[in-house]
Amino acid sequence: MSNAGLQWTKFREEVAASKVLYTFADRGDWLVFPVRGQGVMPFWSSRSRAQRIRDYHPDNFKGWEIIEIKLDHFLGKVLPGMKKDGLHVGSNWAGKRMVGYDHPPDEVADALQAMLQLLADKPSKEPRRGARK
Repeated sequence: MSNAGLQWTKFREEVAASKVLYTFADRGDWLVFPVRGQGVMPFWSSRSRAQRIRDYHPDNFKGWEIIEIKLDHFLGKVLPGMKKDGLHVGSNWAGKRMVGYDHPPDEVADALQAMLQLLADKPSKEPRRGARK
């Protein structure tokens, strides 16, 4: 699997588990990159991943702050707005060249919902009370 593929997998797993994700904002405006003629808004599954990107490109991210977004808000408000605006989602772009995938909002919503369901169906590793013999 490619590095971008691994980042996409980590994005889904980590966002579904933590129920938060991160992007950059400047006075209420969120960062959008042009990629192959498509507007792409990048998101990361951890603050430290976003911080690494800022560390690689301090001049490009001057004035931009890392913001946290709750998963419910992302799924219910952000993704529908991005779809309406014709934007794609960048997931866990990494490295100095900010390599990673971008996906249409519906695809990201479906992937995150599937991961949430998978986590909900996963048996807990914690012992249940009253299970002693």
